Amino acid sequence: MINLRVGDLVVRNAKISPDAVALIEDDRVLTWSEFDRSTNRLADGLAAIGLVKNDRIATVIRNGAAAVQMIFSIAKAGMLAVPINYGLTAGEIEVLLDDSKPNAIIIDAEFVDNLAGILTRPGVTVVVRGEAAVPAGWLTYRSIEERGDENTVTVHIDPDEIRTIRYTSGTTAAPKGCLGTHRQILSSIDNFFSQIPVPNTGPFLQMLPLFSGAGIWMAIAAAYHGVANVLTREFDPQDALHKIEAHGVTHTCGVPTMMSRLADELRIGNYALRLLLITPRPCGIHMCANGACCSPTTTATRTLIRRSVSCANPANPTFGFRR
Repeated sequence: MINLRVGDLVVRNAKISPDAVALIEDDRVLTWSEFDRSTNRLADGLAAIGLVKNDRIATVIRNGAAAVQMIFSIAKAGMLAVPINYGLTAGEIEVLLDDSKPNAIIIDAEFVDNLAGILTRPGVTVVVRGEAAVPAGWLTYRSIEERGDENTVTVHIDPDEIRTIRYTSGTTAAPKGCLGTHRQILSSIDNFFSQIPVPNTGPFLQMLPLFSGAGIWMAIAAAYHGVANVLTREFDPQDALHKIEAHGVTHTCGVPTMMSRLADELRIGNYALRLLLITPRPCGIHMCANGACCSPTTTATRTLIRRSVSCANPANPTFGFRR
């Protein structure tokens, strides 16, 4: 598996389980076959507007099917994804664009008004996704998809070629662009699954933003595991737990604050699931609580979360769920 490229995961799943579900976004469901064709179409559409292998594509996109589509389409095209935190100020985003020097910027329409002044750059193609007035010289996301062909994309990509430039938060110093290859992220996922028995009987829930390293990791890990991504636009504990129930989610990932809010919601709500907590460090703790309602697990869950934080576990403990 680690000799594959990120885009190969979608191709493989479409061949093995074409009618299995790949993405769930509210009432919208995409199968692996549909998702494979959509990622081919976007990858080919990017090439059709003159972008080539190793070009850098900055994205300012909220969570959703399009964000996952871009991860795999850009990978299939052999281009470099530069995911940008849409919560940053215009000045902070400008610093990242100046540093990464993208060849194209894909942005959600809701962010255009605030960022329009920093997007127009010599030689940079700007693509707007959603309903918005598009200035002369800019393109719409739909027009890119319409230019593309859904047949197999044929770009030679070595697993050790750069796949992404992802920026650190800049909390303690200037943001740094971290380079990642296809092999690097697939090796990381392979190592994780070899150590932690994550079920492949149900989908993963995407609670983290898809501009973050952990969020992107989860989206690719679901494809690696051959299961669906259940997408949330933004984190809400009640919505997350309802999605876990409705779709039979078996795995999710979040920062400790998210897990604490889930625990609070479990205490006051009535959810028919069993909860298993996994923290991936030597001081990690495994906990499984059974019962028709998860309320009795709350105290234990909150205790384990506190212990995980005090043990200096990473900021993304993972949760697996069983009915």
